Amino acid sequence: MAKSKYGTSLDEVLNNNPGDYKENDKVLDLADRLNKQEQARPGEYKPGDKVNQALDALNQHQAAKPGDYVGRWDEQINGLLEQVLNRPAFNYDFNADPLYQQYKNQYVQQGKQAMQDTVAQASALTGGYGNSYAAAAGSGAYQQYLNHLNGVIPELYDAAYARYRGEGSDMMDKLGVLQGMDNTDYGRYRDKVSDWESMLDYLTGRYDTERNFDYGTYRDKVSDWESMRDYLAGRYDTERNFDYGSWRDSVGDWESMRDYYQNQQNWQKEFDFQQAQWNYKVAQEAAAAEAARQAAIDKVKKQKTGAVQPTSKYSLTATPAAGAGVATSNKTTVAQRAKYDEYKDAEAERRLNRGRA
Repeated sequence: MAKSKYGTSLDEVLNNNPGDYKENDKVLDLADRLNKQEQARPGEYKPGDKVNQALDALNQHQAAKPGDYVGRWDEQINGLLEQVLNRPAFNYDFNADPLYQQYKNQYVQQGKQAMQDTVAQASALTGGYGNSYAAAAGSGAYQQYLNHLNGVIPELYDAAYARYRGEGSDMMDKLGVLQGMDNTDYGRYRDKVSDWESMLDYLTGRYDTERNFDYGTYRDKVSDWESMRDYLAGRYDTERNFDYGSWRDSVGDWESMRDYYQNQQNWQKEFDFQQAQWNYKVAQEAAAAEAARQAAIDKVKKQKTGAVQPTSKYSLTATPAAGAGVATSNKTTVAQRAKYDEYKDAEAERRLNRGRA
């Protein structure tokens, strides 16, 4: 049998026990790298500076949203519109017309003057005395002027209605001007709102883009970390399993060698015991044969001399024939021992190979 790394005897093999499993340096190094990798796991996602800046800009712009439209001309427009809508219908009262009063005063004054002139003229024709004719003539002159005054009333009505309609037109023109100015202001307000909304869309898009890019970068970092963790875990498991398998093979080889030398020692003890038993048996048989031979010799001598010479029953002096028998037995035992050694070596090799498998 080839020489074993565990020794060439049972004591040497027992002293070279592989011991408990201990991870080798390569396995320990991979375990340390895996532990460091697990501790280096990226934390929870936190937005970067660019994302926060984009969000601040968006929030500031949202806070600057234009308020509801308030027209500068609303009060004037509403007041003027109320006047137009609640304006009373046209109603002419000539007595309340200052122009009519002017005409009235003028015609009354002229009528009185005409009446006085007519009365004076009529009295002169009658010798300077007043009479009914003169009074009637003066009253007629006065009435003519009053009739002229009544003829002015339609003209004054038409003039008053024209003024009424003109005032309405002026109010509508003024209302139109105010509404036009308000429309201009509202258009400018809508332009401001539209500009604000456009900037809002832009800032929202910038924020979404920065956040998506930043989060995508974070997820790539996590993915890279997971890939390295899985790689190191796989390498650690592979190396540890290989290392442990090698240790188990060593234990199996050691157990095979231990069993081999233990069996050899047991066989040697059994062989020595059987050899001692055999040697004792051979010695006993040789002594018995010698005693028988000596007894035969003594018997012959007695027959020849008539007397018996004492011999020791414990004498082990062997005759040539007896010595030859012992030598033959010893040769047989050595041959059996050699054959057993060959069988023992073959059996040990078989067990060792079976343990490795």
